[in-house]
Amino acid sequence: MNLKVEESFADGKTVLKVSGLCADSASCVRKIYEERQADVICMKVDVSPFHEKGASGRFEHSIEIPDGVSCLVFGKNKYEIWSSSPFRNASWIVGGTIPAGTKLSLCDSAFSDTIYEFLSDKGGIVKDYIVDYVKESESFPDGARHTEKSSGTFLYEPDTGKVTVDGKYVGNIVFFPSGEPFVLYKPTEVYVRAFLNEDGLKSAWVKDGQDGEPAYKFYEDGTFKGPSYLKRVLGAGFDEDGRDENDLCLKDRYTEKNSVISLEYHLKPTYSCLLHDGNRLYEVVDYIQKCDWEIYLNDSPLE
Repeated sequence: MNLKVEESFADGKTVLKVSGLCADSASCVRKIYEERQADVICMKVDVSPFHEKGASGRFEHSIEIPDGVSCLVFGKNKYEIWSSSPFRNASWIVGGTIPAGTKLSLCDSAFSDTIYEFLSDKGGIVKDYIVDYVKESESFPDGARHTEKSSGTFLYEPDTGKVTVDGKYVGNIVFFPSGEPFVLYKPTEVYVRAFLNEDGLKSAWVKDGQDGEPAYKFYEDGTFKGPSYLKRVLGAGFDEDGRDENDLCLKDRYTEKNSVISLEYHLKPTYSCLLHDGNRLYEVVDYIQKCDWEIYLNDSPLE
């Protein structure tokens, strides 16, 4: 029987829509029912070779998952077709009041920095800097020198966390009560779960509203495959986890903390992030943190 599972969420509940087609085209669906055993629901479909009026071999059935259920299996062989998300949502808050005088730093790399200075709780001035490193001196005590590249104005909506720079949407700010740095993310860039049968697979995620191959696959061994994934053939000097004797890793790896999934591509010099609420993944622009350090400016203009 060919099956498709779609996951949705409403009023704090998980709802699954299971659809399928009998493998035997001559059979029709008579009855669909569910049996619960501990934290598992087993869905069963009775089929018959005798056709009744209006019956067909296709079916669509919705199941609201009760609290405490972690798995949905199908048929007498109990083939797993759904399991609860492996990612557990930490507490995070979208938006909120950010007082005037606050400076937030979004550091894309070691050589660039963007500073958002709040002149009010509704916005302020944003400046982009190029960062280079010089010998520590009285002028540059930490060895970092900022050269202003561009500047503009930004608007901030406390209710939604939305940030726009000179009228252009940048992202939405999320912060964590635990004191972790803020995150700037894009709530419109959403991934939802896909359900695959693959050895070692922890979870798979597709772009919301799209079919086809998942954009992200996370595995039990801490590796993942994402949009920038490149398959590499491991040489004789590499262990099964993709590391050689010098701890050089040729596999893309991920870690998860406080609803942020950090992605480390072995062929990229910088990492990227995803934000999750336990049920969905969102694209992250980057971490954004309070700038409570001194910025030392380069007085020489850009060439």
